[in-house]
Amino acid sequence: MANNKQQIFVDEHHNNHQKTNVLGTGGQGIVYRTSDSDIAIKLATIKDSEKPITNKVDIRNFQTKIQNLRLLPIPENINITKPMAMLKDTAGYVMYLLNEMQPFSHFWHNAKAIGKIKNIPGWLDKIPEESAKQLIHYSNTGGLRRRLSGLAKCASILSELHSMGLIYGDISAENVFISKYYESNELWLIDPDNIRFFKGGLKGGVYTPKYAAPELVQHVSGGSFETDCHSFAVLAFWILSLNHPFIGDHVINGGADWADDTQKGEDLDEKAYAGLLPWIDDEKDDSNYSDNGLPRTLVLTDKLRGLFQLTFGVGRTTPWKRPTIFHWPKALMEAYDKTLQCIKCKMSFYHKDDLKVCPFCGTKINELITVKTYLYDEENNKKKNLQWIFIREVTSNKIKITLPNRIFFPFSNKNFDDPVLEMYRQESFIVLKKLEIDLSLYYVKDSNKTNWESLKITNRLSISSLTKGITLIAKENIPMLINIKKSR
Repeated sequence: MANNKQQIFVDEHHNNHQKTNVLGTGGQGIVYRTSDSDIAIKLATIKDSEKPITNKVDIRNFQTKIQNLRLLPIPENINITKPMAMLKDTAGYVMYLLNEMQPFSHFWHNAKAIGKIKNIPGWLDKIPEESAKQLIHYSNTGGLRRRLSGLAKCASILSELHSMGLIYGDISAENVFISKYYESNELWLIDPDNIRFFKGGLKGGVYTPKYAAPELVQHVSGGSFETDCHSFAVLAFWILSLNHPFIGDHVINGGADWADDTQKGEDLDEKAYAGLLPWIDDEKDDSNYSDNGLPRTLVLTDKLRGLFQLTFGVGRTTPWKRPTIFHWPKALMEAYDKTLQCIKCKMSFYHKDDLKVCPFCGTKINELITVKTYLYDEENNKKKNLQWIFIREVTSNKIKITLPNRIFFPFSNKNFDDPVLEMYRQESFIVLKKLEIDLSLYYVKDSNKTNWESLKITNRLSISSLTKGITLIAKENIPMLINIKKSR
């Protein structure tokens, strides 16, 4: 029930919530801040409008929908904002406000963001001003590295839902939130209204334009695991490359370059978003090609390009051939762990053995810490298949790196970023500090891997050992051998 003068809403527990300014607007409702800095309210709106739902039957249907949502087996520890309480006599609910966080849409180089950039550094003075500002904004918002990390965590949350038989239903840049400050790497999904068990046989459904799978837009089928995967892939490609995967030259030019004149004058944007045109990097059809945005060789690994090709190529018309959401976290983190950040321009880029300078500004690349993980055959005392590569830039006098779970264990979509070992320089020593206390971790003291020493909580090794190479053995269910080495 709402007092229109004071904009007071009462929830089912008889708590009052005073509505203040708009926090965000979506296709199904408007989220408002309240006088309580930790609380927000969402008011459901009539489809394709910003008018609140007032019909009593529609209010009751919305409340039933939220009650059903509460009954779903959504894991308690998953980063999805869930309704705290329903509003009385109103189509809406109370939710926790994600303070110090911002939506993925802040990655876009919109007019407002670009307008704030006044100075163009010297390393960008040979390219057009607009393109230069796009790169600056890309860097200012965390560059390639932050985007890969955020997307991996988003895919991880979605994979937990899918493993429970649940679909999210409305993935977009407005529904994914990431920490404002780079010291924190927290990520949340909001707007859980459409989370439900997958049901076959449905047609159409709720979606955000530009992200929806072709079969949803064309009303061929309803929401599914495959439509979630398509929407996520659109979000990932768009954020990484700064170009929508279906808005190519044919669309931008209004069909002027297309031999089929019957398509001229049609709304090509709508056709593109509906999946009726080839995607911009289609290997079999370049009629909608585009080199707009960032070069894909700079922002995508071969594995990521393969996933996008399967999703938007054959997967455009054959949904079951799209990669599942379970393929994405590992591919994104493999890419993330191979990125370096320039000390001058702050752009991040992929490491290559023959790369000596930053590909953006030409600054010399500093020393590197390279970590390689192998399967370890205890019986024969041999390392086997390479499992993981982790590379980070360092300086001689400043070393502080946290090594995560994925280095010491087989990759898991759930806890791959949990910190396990901290490594830092202290005077003439390199300190290894265990953060995962229960991990059975050993330091190999000789090249023949016959003299082991169990790592204590804190261990001091000579700084020269980094240049020679430090070898660790993680003796868990699947033993791993980890090589850590500093190089130029």
